[in-house]
Amino acid sequence: MDKGNHMLSNGGGALLGLRIAQLVVAVATLGLSAYGVYWISFDGDDMTLFSSIATIIIVVYYLLATLSFPSLYNYWAILGLDILAVIFWVVSFPLLASEIANYTEYYSYTDYYSGYDCSYSYDGYCYYKQKRGLEIAKRATTTFYTYRNAMIAAAALGGLEFLLFVATLIIVAIGISRHRKSGGHCVPGMTPTQPPVQATV
Repeated sequence: MDKGNHMLSNGGGALLGLRIAQLVVAVATLGLSAYGVYWISFDGDDMTLFSSIATIIIVVYYLLATLSFPSLYNYWAILGLDILAVIFWVVSFPLLASEIANYTEYYSYTDYYSGYDCSYSYDGYCYYKQKRGLEIAKRATTTFYTYRNAMIAAAALGGLEFLLFVATLIIVAIGISRHRKSGGHCVPGMTPTQPPVQATV
């Protein structure tokens, strides 16, 4: 497919590969953070879940606009979405990591614990859960170690996602700069304008 003059030409296969990597990491992080929210919902995990969903939407838009629907392509929108994704991930993964570190220090692995989120827990196993003020009901079990390791993995993948978005942000920003200098537009169908000619003295 021939790219329109409103589409960036830099990055090519490398940028597409980074976008696919972002999508794969986002799906993996989504699964891990959803697992965490299922057991205990807290800020870092919720933010990671949100960032994963936002990443999937951003990357799907990019892939559709680049590969199938060039009329949807707008490099300013892509730049803005990359900036948002960097902000989401730079908040998400450190928050999740810090909360997991605090959570690990706070709870004893061998003591009996009963609370709103996990009642009748012993030795890191959560046997029952009280949900939305309803009666306590038997549920699936997990261990503290499994939960903690899943959240550590989610935080690590969040850090990787942050780095991937920093890379794509740099590539897109450089591409926009070059595209604008060569007289390119962001609107489909517009003819390129000639770059201004510098007078020589």
